Amino acid sequence: MNPIRYSVIIPAYNAEKTLPRCLDSLLAQARQDVEILLISDGSTDKTDAIAAGYAGKIRFFRQPHAGVSAARNLGIRRAAGEYVTFVDSDDFVSGDYFAALDREPDCDFLAFGAGDCAGADPIGRLLATRKIMSACTKRIRRSFLAETGLEFRQGQQVGEDFCFCTACALAADRVLVSPAEIYRADLTNAESLSRRYRPGLDQTMAEAFAFAAALDGAAEYVDLLDYLYVKQAAACIAEEYKQKTPSFVRVREICGKFRPPIGNVTGLRHRCIRWLLDHSCLLTWAGAYLLKGREFEQCRKRKC
Repeated sequence: MNPIRYSVIIPAYNAEKTLPRCLDSLLAQARQDVEILLISDGSTDKTDAIAAGYAGKIRFFRQPHAGVSAARNLGIRRAAGEYVTFVDSDDFVSGDYFAALDREPDCDFLAFGAGDCAGADPIGRLLATRKIMSACTKRIRRSFLAETGLEFRQGQQVGEDFCFCTACALAADRVLVSPAEIYRADLTNAESLSRRYRPGLDQTMAEAFAFAAALDGAAEYVDLLDYLYVKQAAACIAEEYKQKTPSFVRVREICGKFRPPIGNVTGLRHRCIRWLLDHSCLLTWAGAYLLKGREFEQCRKRKC
């Protein structure tokens, strides 16, 4: 029997509409050294029945509804491959997904789909370009996870990928990046977590960045972390448009949350964003609306 090279972990919650596409994109590559671990996170639709139809082709686990972090952690604990990767049940992968990963050198932590992030300091580039934010574009050595005990933060519904990937990158002996675009995210699924309104997003992300800034090795990157952190203010204001047009009181509250810096302010763009947050909540509000708020508002109105 071939040793398992890749363990692909797929958390699924009520994913009946998209799960077959996801699984088929992986199974079509007919790899004998790959295992697919599907974890149903308390699904109440036909997700489990669909999984049964793939019996013998995937490993299926079911847990009470506890969130994506708990599902992924179960997958990590049950995985047997040399490397683990993560695929969301509403997404899929390219036809050369595993072949492209095979071409990359061995390392503890690989970020793919990272564009022009190659350079002397891959962690810095991943932070500067926000490519650190998703676990689904990472290949991680399983023995590294076992040795460090790193897992997703259970109970955290937003920012869990950022915390996990940052912790892994800082702890890894070798971090590499690859421009390979082999992950296909479905941005049309209105039911995905990122498309639904997430109440308290500002508080959750503030806590996530506090966690990241306190990690061993984070001091070297605290200025880049602050750059990402201050940009979250606009993202959190835009998020409010998924529910209703935010009041100026709410905008001021969000701006105040991200006003205290966690690092030095460096670079022109960083300085401009910080100035807006510190001196003009109104302009920050307008920028958030133009960048994403208008899109979220129109989407909300279409559903009404």
